[in-house]
Amino acid sequence: MKTLKYSLLLVLFLLPATIFSQNRMAQAMDAIKKSNFDLALIIAKEFLDKDSTQAALRILINAEERYLDSRQLFELIGDAYRKTGVVELALLNYEKAEARDSLDLDLKFKIADYLFKQRRYTDAANKYLKIISMDSTNTKAYYEVGNIFYLAEMYADAGAIFEKYLSFTSDQDIYQKAAKSFTEAKNWQKVYDISSSGLLKFPDDVLLQKHKGTSAYWLRKFDESIEVYSSLPDTMMTIVDLVRGGKAAEITKRDSVALVFYYRAFERDTTLKELYLDMARLNYGLKNFMEAARFYRKKTEYDPTFEPAWRFLAFSYLNMQDFENTKNSLLRAIALNDTIVDSFFWLANSYKGVDSAAKAMDIYVQMLKMIEGREERFKMQATEANRALGQWHFERKNFGLAIPFLRKAVELSPNDVNSNLFLASAYHSNGNLDEAIRFYRRILQLDRNNDAAKKGLRLLSAD
Repeated sequence: MKTLKYSLLLVLFLLPATIFSQNRMAQAMDAIKKSNFDLALIIAKEFLDKDSTQAALRILINAEERYLDSRQLFELIGDAYRKTGVVELALLNYEKAEARDSLDLDLKFKIADYLFKQRRYTDAANKYLKIISMDSTNTKAYYEVGNIFYLAEMYADAGAIFEKYLSFTSDQDIYQKAAKSFTEAKNWQKVYDISSSGLLKFPDDVLLQKHKGTSAYWLRKFDESIEVYSSLPDTMMTIVDLVRGGKAAEITKRDSVALVFYYRAFERDTTLKELYLDMARLNYGLKNFMEAARFYRKKTEYDPTFEPAWRFLAFSYLNMQDFENTKNSLLRAIALNDTIVDSFFWLANSYKGVDSAAKAMDIYVQMLKMIEGREERFKMQATEANRALGQWHFERKNFGLAIPFLRKAVELSPNDVNSNLFLASAYHSNGNLDEAIRFYRRILQLDRNNDAAKKGLRLLSAD
């Protein structure tokens, strides 16, 4: 009984609305018979607004059958079919409406919006472009078509449209999208111009700052790129950005700044093998030999066939006076490439450092054979090797063997006092007194206070 009571109340409540709708439908039909289409369309619009779509369609189709031919009629039919989800009929009637008033921009926007919602992006974009062709200052059309191109990853087109949009108004989101679009299109000058312009209006926008830094890098504005990258928080910098900042600093000879970027990248990913050599080289140049050795070791672990890494690992150890590791690293380098003179030269020196003088002399001899006929090109190495070999034989009283090496050392470096002194002493000890006197006197020309030369001349009564 209670349920029946509520049902009766619902009927009584809905009855007036139903009667009203029936009356309005009758009025609409009567209006159509009397060709009062304006009233009929008003009533159809009322039904549409109340989501009584079928009622609206009944009125509108009857009006069309009575030969009504107007933009408003076909637009309302399109709206009705749109509400019922009949896409093709909605679009067909919108096209009829548009054909009857080709200058109605609101209708074009309605059609473009509907096309977009139906994921017919190309048709929607073309409709917006049509609006732009009719009104070149219509910012809404630029905004909408730009976003369609952006979503479709047609970045060059999106950037061009967004740039035009920004010529009429300032929009932080569109500045960001325009910069990203030109970034994806690799139009670095446009990225730089857009981001620079946007930063004048939105100076704290870190996305625009990053776009400016990246574009500055590709435009070879390295100082500007470094300045921007250095100011950005870590959360805004990818590993690629950090490496790029390091490269910019390297190019501008700011090695310590480059290392800051590279270490930040390396903290994120310690397996960044492409950074090993750069970090080793930069540390070596800054005389951070322990760190240089660390990264040269990483390079050799990753690629044990890369000879320069072994060689410069050795030089790093050499600068730390770790002769054992110097020797071992140079042996690895020579095993990969036995044509590098410096490898043999410093290998000999490292053998001297670990008290293997005899082995050092063997390496010096091997090196001198390598550079035979090219001594002027390798003057320092040749001088040192010949002097060391001459001194080695001199100390063992093999004066006849010492003299040729020492003469060669003096020939290469005539102003080297030590080589001249050993040569004079070797001649003296070997009994060639005239040559001994000549070279003692020559030493005094180079160093008039040289006591050893003075003593030699006194012993020979030639002072």
